[in-house]
Amino acid sequence: MVIILGYILKIATLEWVAISLSIGLVISMECLNSAVEYLADFVSPEKNEQIKKVKDAAAAAVLISALASIGVGLLIFAPKMWSIVKLYL
Repeated sequence: MVIILGYILKIATLEWVAISLSIGLVISMECLNSAVEYLADFVSPEKNEQIKKVKDAAAAAVLISALASIGVGLLIFAPKMWSIVKLYL
């Protein structure tokens, strides 16, 4: 969806770089989160409050990267979308 929107709105090269890095960051953080969860479950299969905190911290890292990516997307796409909307108002 973002890629199609980028082509339609003809975003600049540096904007493509920012979008690509944002997508890569979120996917990388999700992979790291999965790795932490697998390792934590291997080390401590039973419920453990410390392991829960580790898992929560890894999940928070994914959330923060996703929110940052939303910010990047808004900075890039919102002005372009607003200029299109203004044409029809």
